[in-house]
Amino acid sequence: MPVWGTYTSAPDTSAPDIHPPYCEANSTRPLPRLAAGVLVTLCVAKLLLHLFTSVRHYGYFRDELYYLDMAPTSTGDTSSPSTTTSALAWARKIDKCISAAVSSSTSRKSGGTHITGIRKVGIRKIRGRCSVGRFAPKGSELSSLRKITLAWIRGINWFVGGFHENSLVSLSLCVVSFFPGHSYTGHSYTGIRHRNNHRLRFQRTTPPEFSGNTSVTVLLASTGNDQVTRFAVEFQTLTLTSQSGKTVTLSSSQQPSEFMHLNGGIEPLTTLNIPQDIYTSATATLGSAVFVCIAQVPGGGLGFSNYSIINQGPTVNLPSPITVTGSSMALLLNMQGSSSAVFPTCRTTPPFEGFSMTPTFDLTPIALSASPTNSGNGKVSGLTAEVASVGTAESSLTLTVAGGPFGTRTLSASSNSATVFQGVSGASALSAGMFLNVDGAIQSDGSLLATRIALEDPSAVNDSSGPVVSVDNVIPVLLLYGRTELGSLVTDNGQSVYFDTPQFDFSNAAFNISGQLTNLQNLPFVPSFTASNMVAGQNVDITSQNFALTGGTYTLADTITLAPQTINGTVVAAQPIGNFVDYTVSLASYDLFPTLAVQQGQTTLLNNPSQVEVYVDSNTQKLNTQALAPGSTLRFYGLVFNDNGTLRMDCAQVNDGVTATPQANSAVAVQGVTQTVRRDSSGLVLRTVTTTK
Repeated sequence: MPVWGTYTSAPDTSAPDIHPPYCEANSTRPLPRLAAGVLVTLCVAKLLLHLFTSVRHYGYFRDELYYLDMAPTSTGDTSSPSTTTSALAWARKIDKCISAAVSSSTSRKSGGTHITGIRKVGIRKIRGRCSVGRFAPKGSELSSLRKITLAWIRGINWFVGGFHENSLVSLSLCVVSFFPGHSYTGHSYTGIRHRNNHRLRFQRTTPPEFSGNTSVTVLLASTGNDQVTRFAVEFQTLTLTSQSGKTVTLSSSQQPSEFMHLNGGIEPLTTLNIPQDIYTSATATLGSAVFVCIAQVPGGGLGFSNYSIINQGPTVNLPSPITVTGSSMALLLNMQGSSSAVFPTCRTTPPFEGFSMTPTFDLTPIALSASPTNSGNGKVSGLTAEVASVGTAESSLTLTVAGGPFGTRTLSASSNSATVFQGVSGASALSAGMFLNVDGAIQSDGSLLATRIALEDPSAVNDSSGPVVSVDNVIPVLLLYGRTELGSLVTDNGQSVYFDTPQFDFSNAAFNISGQLTNLQNLPFVPSFTASNMVAGQNVDITSQNFALTGGTYTLADTITLAPQTINGTVVAAQPIGNFVDYTVSLASYDLFPTLAVQQGQTTLLNNPSQVEVYVDSNTQKLNTQALAPGSTLRFYGLVFNDNGTLRMDCAQVNDGVTATPQANSAVAVQGVTQTVRRDSSGLVLRTVTTTK
């Protein structure tokens, strides 16, 4: 039987005899005859108690439910029979007597010096000394008794001794725990060893009980580096299959979605009631898909490679089975960018040599918080949406959400007294057709409770969001790559046509900074976004009137708002500056900042377009598991400013980064579209050349 303590190997004559008088009186008398029958009876009773309670009923934990010592009137499980408590009371008495016998004989064997420390025997934790008169003879008189007693107790303990990891029961349950539960109970055993000792806890697990349906909200997200500028898909179906083979549908209608603007963020896709069960696999079907990368074209200009062939998949991975239970829950459908789009470089000869598309997603449960602080617990940040309708209650809205070139989705939203309104007085001033930028919390029914609603331009007709591709140095014109667009867009035969490379005249535009981050005044530099320091690669949201497509005529921009974006890079240095830590982040060569900075005819030149100073403070949400330290590749989400030629980010969130994987692929070139933007002799962006293979 395991005993922890400090033993004295020789008698300590200087120490006073600490045993009670009655122990000394008994120790001088002749040795009484060993009550072997009583001892055997107690041990057998203890063994039977173990077998009765552990095999068929409660499922005792390690140390024989020592929790009951702290709560004598409860077994720790309200479903356990009440008779167990009485049985345990007898078990304590039995164990105490046996422990006292062993402890006393050991103490006397060492010459009368008490044992210090803790001795953990059965369900009792005995601290200090323990001696009982009739079992406490002195010196070598009890050598044989001690050996017999300890051998007997250890033999019993080997079978059930506190479920020590070397006991027969423990070894057997270790093997059993690897097998599934019985078909009639579904129970299984899990063996756990505490880090502070060598005993095992065997816990009987029971699968959850299922009853009725659960409201399941599917959220979209993506994990990627900066090689792909846009990745849009059109979901047709999304299904789950249970462990029994039953299939349920999460979505059966067309749901257009763009993923690159969600790198590190989330948006709701759909909400549906499905039967409670354990689901082990998922499938998806897509109507269309396209990914886009941007690169320099030999001889000048930029090339936009649009690859729209689904070579394989899509694939939906479940890292572990999903248990759907309770009244509501959320699932995160996270696109894995590096495995979804495979290509050697953005520009190849012939076009699309080695390109391949296999949309790949991870589907996992996500816990929603009532007051979320980041995308990891249900916060939606910077959602661009158009008001489709206002409900009977002013606080109720139906929003149209941009889904990339394949269309839009709808989302129910609401506001309350805690909602912060920017650019508008309140919910009563909102009307259909307005473009909003919204932060909020995902609710149990899949709707969005807005915590911030910003209105940039109440009279705008269109809204375009994406990276600035170029800023001309002759006339005030910029080229935008529109990841998402809302509004009437370009009308062709009465149909709205998505136009992904609009050119805007910003001579009369109002320049703004998103109100999503609230610590701008505390930054160790002066954050600024104007027509003179706008730079290619920054993420912006532009409201405008009708698109102009005729040569030499540009769409008039009403407002240009600097919006947060995600960069993926490697930390090379860090230094504290006031309440912030400045992390120097090195970008890959394919990132938009270094790719676009080498263009000729731009208004602003960066000192080092491959480097960003990222400022992190106590407001920054750190979702990274990799160390935030030099050498780590991470994703940073925040506002990027051009501070006199140096890129600086006010960081709102940190996620684990994605390294660039070798894009070796033997696939042959297939049909796609390559769009090339070139300049005329004056440097103006006037001509778009499209080639198809």
